[in-house]
Amino acid sequence: MLIGPNNDLIFHHIDRQNYTISNITLEGHTYHPGQVVHRLTLGTGLSFSWSSGFYMREGAYLTTTGTGLNTNWATATGNYVAGKLLFQRTHYMAPRLMQQYLGVP
Repeated sequence: MLIGPNNDLIFHHIDRQNYTISNITLEGHTYHPGQVVHRLTLGTGLSFSWSSGFYMREGAYLTTTGTGLNTNWATATGNYVAGKLLFQRTHYMAPRLMQQYLGVP
């Protein structure tokens, strides 16, 4: 799949048993070698509300982790900014899509 402003090559791997999607850069990609792994888990996490204070809440959690090689500060900074822009929407949309398609509250 080509993605981004540079039409960089990315291989997508879906692991349905472990609820992960991996985006792996291929040779020629701006940030090759590297990968981003999105993992969906069920668990308990610490939450906060003004009325209840801190409390433990069960839920579905989406975690994104990136690994790779940044050859200099400019590449590292560009990678960080690109990652925030690309994957921030993923984290914004995930709860809404789970509610819509899975009925998760």
